[in-house]
This record gives sequence, structure tokens and C-alpha cells, in this order.
Amino acid sequence: MRPVLLCLLAVLALAEERPAWLGDAGRAATFPEPRWISATASEPVTPERDRAKCLEIVATSAQNELARSVRVRVEAVTESKTVEITGSTGGRFESTFSDQSLAITGVWLDLRKAETWFDEEGGIAHAICAVERSVLADTYRGRAEAALTELAAAADEAQAHETAGRANDAAPAWARVLASARAIGDDLILARGLAPGPADTALAARLTAIHDRAAQAQARLAGRIIASADDLAFVLASQLARGAGETKPLVMVPAFTVRESRLSSPFGRYLGQLIANQLPKAAGWKVMRASAAGPARDAAAASGAEAVVLGATWDSPQGVRVVVSAYALADGRMLAAAEATIPTAGVEATGLATAPQNAAAALADQQQFRTEEVIGGGMKLEVWTSKGDDAPVFVKGEQVLIFARTDRPSYLRIIYHLADGRRALLCDNLFIDESKVNQVYQLPDEFVVDAPFGAETLQASAATKPFPKLPTRMEDGYPILQDGLAIANAKTRGLKKAEPTEVRQAEARVVVTTVER
Repeated sequence: MRPVLLCLLAVLALAEERPAWLGDAGRAATFPEPRWISATASEPVTPERDRAKCLEIVATSAQNELARSVRVRVEAVTESKTVEITGSTGGRFESTFSDQSLAITGVWLDLRKAETWFDEEGGIAHAICAVERSVLADTYRGRAEAALTELAAAADEAQAHETAGRANDAAPAWARVLASARAIGDDLILARGLAPGPADTALAARLTAIHDRAAQAQARLAGRIIASADDLAFVLASQLARGAGETKPLVMVPAFTVRESRLSSPFGRYLGQLIANQLPKAAGWKVMRASAAGPARDAAAASGAEAVVLGATWDSPQGVRVVVSAYALADGRMLAAAEATIPTAGVEATGLATAPQNAAAALADQQQFRTEEVIGGGMKLEVWTSKGDDAPVFVKGEQVLIFARTDRPSYLRIIYHLADGRRALLCDNLFIDESKVNQVYQLPDEFVVDAPFGAETLQASAATKPFPKLPTRMEDGYPILQDGLAIANAKTRGLKKAEPTEVRQAEARVVVTTVER
């Protein structure tokens, strides 16, 4: 009787050590939505990774996944305004993108809960990170309010330099004000997206007033009338140089996007190239080219780049407003920011459209993708093209290669959403076994860009259980989905609801823009 009792006590002791948050049901009970946002990660011990290394990996992975979860939720909430994007193609359509800050490149987390646990019997390390929405939102709001007080003083100082005729001091001072305003804007966007508060409107109004002062001052001090795309590129590159001061980073410049979307355009691609050509001349910055195909951060690291210059375009009655920001790749810190407007005549002289041909349908798809998107599914999946994953642009006749990578044995599904509305099932239930985990998989199919052109989406999904079959029909040598996007997503994302056992899932997307020239 005594040995049996000891065994029972041992089992009970192990049960007490097992954290309540383990597993999907445990996490949901411990950190219920919508009050909390949480993310987990797990890693088995291998000959290459001992217990300590596994615990380190899962702690980092859980925090990275939590940051992604925050970003996805905030983007879904803030993409709510109706805007007008006409471009050279003309026409009006409804979009879901608001005129907000250029990009939230990093998410700062005030972690209220972060734990790791090692399953001795299974040899698996587990971690969880969680934040309380309202607490994190108030923290962002507090940071923004404190920074706004300092920013107002900095704007007054910049104005004093300009009033006194000290243009060489005023220009960099206003550039720094604009960069700080963008960073504060990111904090306010995150706060509103996490948990809207009564102070949001007043804080946004204070920020807008300072931002407008800085933007107008930059226009006054540009030193060059903007009449052409070349003028615009020179002015923006010069403003970035003033904002960064003595810092002269090695940078990469991807194609500029349409507003806050991942869509690019012929004009955005051209403008990115002009800025890349001007930065060495006007700013003394060295522009790096991607030296290897891979996710944007991997490609940047392989090229030796230290920063990335992101840009976005906004159509307006006066022309096209362009905003650019330079971010350090190491920590997401904003180095400099600038903005300027090119008149409509200057845009028309390029003969290039400022929005993809199928922008309305593409934006509708992007909103649909966000409905019940798989977030915090307990595994990692990456997908990219031969031009990376950061809003790549392909020209007619170019070859498109597709790559994927996952961090655990899983089944892979890849759907390519074409500009003409068709959806090609490129691979389905391809099993990634243990030997191929964390290895790059290249799809055997190669694609050559041809009409119709526009925004297209590469959608990858992975799960530890096979996906249900999707009905297809053969067209042009490819299986084309018969289901619409909503039904196809439901069949792909519904595993967790259908399976009684825990299923790990992940998804990743890349918006690809194809252009004629």
C-alpha cells in the first residue's frame, strides 16, 4: 500500500507543477479574451538544443508572437475609415485603411505575465507571455502624453531658429520634431487599437497640431520647388539627412506602399528607386541591395543594411503626399522622417498609376484575411518570394519564385490570390517532416508575370493536422479554388474548432504587386 501511495503523491506533485496556462483551454481560462492578449511557444530538447537553450528560445518566441498578435489586432481595429484612392487609373472605391502613421515597425510590451516551464517527462520547454489590454493601452497613452509635452517645447525651439533666420539650425530641428511626432503617433494608434480611452481625441489633436507645424516648416525650408518626381526625391532625401544628423546608415529602400496597405503601385516602385538614387548624393547614405532572397529582415541582414527607409503615398486634390521614415533594423527606432507633396501635374508626367489596377478588390480581400486570422497558434511560419516579403513588386516578364519555412513538423497549404480574382492552390497538405523543420522549402512551380497586373496575395498556412480538402478545377495547368475567400479561409482556419486535441496552426501572407513596367 505504501509504494502505491508514494506513486500517487508523485503524480499529484507533478500535476501541481504543471502550469494552468498550458494548452489552448488552459490559456483561454487563465488569460481570457478580450481582457488579455497572450501567446505561447514550445520547443523539444534535441542534441543541438539542451534544456537551457530551449527555455531561452521559447521565451523569445512567445514574446515575438505576442508583439505580432498586438500588431494584428491593432491593425484590424484601426483600419476602419473610408478613404479615396484614385491615382492615374481614376475611379473611387471604399477602402479600410485610415490615414495614420506610416508604419508600426515595433511593438513595445509592458509584460505583466511571462513564464517558462519545462516538461521533464516530455522533454519540452514551454513559455507564455501575456498583456492586459487596458494596462498596455494606458502605458502607451502615458508615454505619448509625456512625449507630447517635450515635443511642444522642441517645436517652439525649432520655430525660434526659423524666426531668427537660422535655417541651418531650423531644418534639422523641424526634421527631428517630425520624426518624434511619427513615433508618438504609433503609440496613440496602439493605445486606441488595444482599448480606446476618453483622452485619445485630445491627445491626437495635440499631436496633429505639432505634426502639421513641422510638415509645413519642412515645406518652407525645402530650398527647392517640387514640380517633378526628381524634385520630390531630392527634397525627401535631404530632409531625411537633416533628421538623422551625423548618422549615415547603410539602408535598404523597398517600393513605397499605397497608404497603410501592403499594396504598392507603379508610381510607388518608381519613387522608391528615385529615393534610393538620391540618398547617397543628398544624404551620404549608402544604399544596399538585397543580396539573398528571404524574409525582409534576413535579406537586410545578409546585405549588411543597418536601416530601412519605408514610404507611403496618399492621393489628395493637390497631388500626392509622400511620407517616408528611416528605421534602425536592430531595434525599430526611428532615425528620421520626412514628407512632401508632388502636384498632380508632376505625377501625371511620370505616366504611372498611384494605385494598382485591382485596388478595390485587393483591399476587400485584405479585410477578409483579417477576419478570424490565426494569431498565436503556437508555431511559426514564414513565406516569401524571390524578392522577399516586404511588398515586393514584379515587372512583366519577371520570374516569381516562392519559398516557405516552418519551425515544426506540419502540413503546408499555399494559395496564390491572382489579380483577376482567381485563387490558385499551389500546394496542399505538403508534409514538412522533422528533417525539413527550419529548412527553406521552394515550391517547384515558377511563375512569369503577365497581364492582368495588380495586387496579388501569397497566403501560406501550416498546421499539425491535415487540412480539409478544397474543391478545385483545372485552369491553365493550375488547380483553381471553386470556393470564395471566406469559405476557403473557414476551411483552412477551422481546425482548432473541429479537432478535440490541440492543433498548432500558423499563417503568413505576402502582398505582391505586378506591373507592366
